[in-house]
Amino acid sequence: MNLNKRNSVISAEKQNARVLFDKIYLTYDLANRFLSLGLDSYWRNKVLRFISNQPEINILDAATGTGDIILTILKKKQNIKTAYALDLSQQMLTRAKKKSYQLIRIVREKIRFIIGDVQQLPFQNNFFDYITIGFGIRNFVRLEAGLAELNRVLKPGGTVLVLEFSLPDNRFVRLVYLIYLRYLMPLLGALVSGSLQAYLYLNKTI
Repeated sequence: MNLNKRNSVISAEKQNARVLFDKIYLTYDLANRFLSLGLDSYWRNKVLRFISNQPEINILDAATGTGDIILTILKKKQNIKTAYALDLSQQMLTRAKKKSYQLIRIVREKIRFIIGDVQQLPFQNNFFDYITIGFGIRNFVRLEAGLAELNRVLKPGGTVLVLEFSLPDNRFVRLVYLIYLRYLMPLLGALVSGSLQAYLYLNKTI
């Protein structure tokens, strides 16, 4: 696979996000389990249902964070040819790479870890069969341009799987959800991670 030599200009907003995620990488997984009451693992496993059993799949996990989605896929799917895990945060990627050593060697050797911007992907056109992005699309500065970039590197007929929060339809459930999201989650996240700023950012971008 030849990576495009595209110069990436990272905005101040993205630089700030990278700094925030670099600060919380050690507690990120624990905070996710705690704040979602363990449901985040269930949500990630649901992604597997949408990935076919066709052979020789090339897959990109964009905004991979600590790699939970792509590592789950590699554990459960034997038909992955090559997997790429991309993120702006060096610390998050380092954490993901360490977690990959839980995989057997033949599976671990399928994955490549790359520092990069989802909105300026360093890949050739029409390469991936699947692209996953979990809880990362909220960080797109320009949503349509970001989706267009994912589409550029996707094969014709390929699939983008987006895992993200949304607002409940039920008004009462939505009210409870918003109270938790706006007021409780940042405080609980700060308690676990030691960074109130990071979870205020997550709150805002959700």
